[in-house]
Amino acid sequence: ATDGEPDQARSGLPTRTEDDPGGAGVSLERLLAIAKLTPAQAAVLVTDVVDQIGSAHEPGRSRASFRANAVTVSDSGHLTIERGGNAGSRDEVRDALAVLLREIAANCRSAAFADQLDESIAEASDPVVLAQLVRSTVATEFGPDEVEATRRQLAALVSAVMGRARPEGRAHERPDAPDQPTPAAGSSL
Repeated sequence: ATDGEPDQARSGLPTRTEDDPGGAGVSLERLLAIAKLTPAQAAVLVTDVVDQIGSAHEPGRSRASFRANAVTVSDSGHLTIERGGNAGSRDEVRDALAVLLREIAANCRSAAFADQLDESIAEASDPVVLAQLVRSTVATEFGPDEVEATRRQLAALVSAVMGRARPEGRAHERPDAPDQPTPAAGSSL
């Protein structure tokens, strides 16, 4: 289904594309409206996108949907694209994928990252080639040993957007320290 079609027009129920160990999350659109991403954070999200687009072309898998609310980032820092419905022709999928990737890149603190990603997008003629080019472009932004730390950063951003503190947020405090008294409300004069 497209944004203009009712939900009933979709064939089948949407499913998550990956087995994400995280729980609730926020739409990517909401996260990008609030947080500016580091190049490593943007690269991890871009990698999640191309991984899921690649798996969408496997036999028996439905294509991913690119509606704004269909792309979410979980509280474990994983990007998920909802599957279901008709995603359109290969050209439509490629164009929607390019828009999604450019939205992530535009929110990155590094203009150079956005420019490199844009060059990769411009070179691609279909979703599979696009995924390959983009993957090689973002591979320089983080090492394998940095992925989990970057996901924790993304998870913290998601928690902040959702208005919750991360449970490990108090980890820097001594566990045996007494609780501090709550400051008095009102004027101190």
